[in-house]
This record gives sequence, structure tokens and C-alpha cells, in this order.
Amino acid sequence: MGNVTIALEKPDEQRLRKLTRERFGGKKGSMSRTVKVALENLASTMHNFLSSFTSRTFSSLSPLNPGGMMPCEA
Repeated sequence: MGNVTIALEKPDEQRLRKLTRERFGGKKGSMSRTVKVALENLASTMHNFLSSFTSRTFSSLSPLNPGGMMPCEA
């Protein structure tokens, strides 16, 4: 396991500590668990966004759309 040192603005630090207490309490390892969950959520969000973007981009180049133009969204 590695250690990471970060610097946060005071309001962000307070928010992180509050979220940690609310979610995991004051137990040992709570801050690490909070950051781990946040990273997992970020990775999932980025994956979903990129998958959505990629599928929309490549679907616009399909044989059913020979002009390669993005369909208009209502």
C-alpha cells in the first residue's frame, strides 16, 4: 500500500472530512475508503462517458449514415 499526500483548500478538506464521517464514521481507514470510493465513481463515470461518446462517434460513421454526419438530437 502506498501513501499519497495532497493539499486541499480548507472548505474542500472540511467537506471531505464531513463526507467521510457521514459515510464511514471515525474508524481507522475511513479517509482511505472515502477516497477509494470516489476514485471508483470517477473511473466509472469517465468510462461511461467515453463509451457513450465513442459509440455515438463511430455510429455516425456507419454504412447507414454514409455522410458521416452526427444525427440531430431533439
